[in-house]
Amino acid sequence: MLTQTKTLKYHLLFLCNFLVCLAFCQTNRHALLVGVGDYPTESQWAALSSNQDVILLKNTLIRQGFKETAIATLTDKEATKNGILEAIQTALTNKVAAGDLAIFHFSGHGQQVWDQDKDEIDGLDEALVPYDSPKYFEKGINEGAALLRDDELGKALLKVRQKLGASGHLLVLIDACHSGTSTRGRRVARGTDIVMADSLYLQQLEENKADGNSLITETDTDEDTAGLAPMVSLFSSSPHQLSYEYQGGEDDHYGLFSHAFSQAMESLPTDATYLMLLDKIKLEISAVTHQQTPQGEGQLDRLVLKDGIRPSQQYCSVLDVINSNLLVINAGALQGFTKDSKVAFYPMLWTELFQDDAVLR
Repeated sequence: MLTQTKTLKYHLLFLCNFLVCLAFCQTNRHALLVGVGDYPTESQWAALSSNQDVILLKNTLIRQGFKETAIATLTDKEATKNGILEAIQTALTNKVAAGDLAIFHFSGHGQQVWDQDKDEIDGLDEALVPYDSPKYFEKGINEGAALLRDDELGKALLKVRQKLGASGHLLVLIDACHSGTSTRGRRVARGTDIVMADSLYLQQLEENKADGNSLITETDTDEDTAGLAPMVSLFSSSPHQLSYEYQGGEDDHYGLFSHAFSQAMESLPTDATYLMLLDKIKLEISAVTHQQTPQGEGQLDRLVLKDGIRPSQQYCSVLDVINSNLLVINAGALQGFTKDSKVAFYPMLWTELFQDDAVLR
């Protein structure tokens, strides 16, 4: 009896130590979700369902193990340029520690603006549109000072990466147009083709056309990232596309990218990488529109919301579904595909594709 009692005590002691270790060794998770949908009338920006995105993303992250108290939200009037930068400092930089996971998400309009530092190939900075930034350029009145430029956002997130350290992890999600070439279709677009610049600058751009740019970072070198947390960025569209809204039922409106991200997270396998997540998001969005192609930057072979990297595996993505017997993949003769080639389908994408009739419409 004495031996059994001692054994029980040892087991209880081991369990207590395990739980204490789990509590203190577990990676802490922090998130800042920003949504600007109800822009001031005088700003001339169309209203968006960005507040719904914030609710959707918050619920998604809670289901992924985030504590509700660790998810900060900033919406509409709070989400001015200064408000967003201060929130990044207080909700992320000040709270994260080495080895933690942090997420920054923005839903709202996006706009291109004249290049302040002359460091962009096409002469334009990409920018997020906070609550207090009007749509149109006015010399001496509104020259884009209230826009949150890519350079400024990058500097703010750099401080977060420094605090997280090399063992930490930062995920950035942007559901906004980085720019646009035209407003096509009947969907609500999250941005504009109207550049924040004067007519002379626009004329010079037209004469010296160039393409390029990403929203937050240029290509990192080993020297640049030494001691910094790796950052993965997922964007709702390419730098020269508009982003659109998902419209389900009467009160079921979200950013198309935010909705696709949340939907994809619900069925991801535990060992999924960001590249797999991005492919799944692309597939979800392509079922609705071909005018928006999500983009990804950073270490896309990292495990989603986890430590570790999964070795890259060669596979092809489904670009379009013509019908239940015919689809388009991003491969052809150059990749070794011939008339008699046999292919297999990754079940995470394929089974769900045909479980939902709406995808085929």
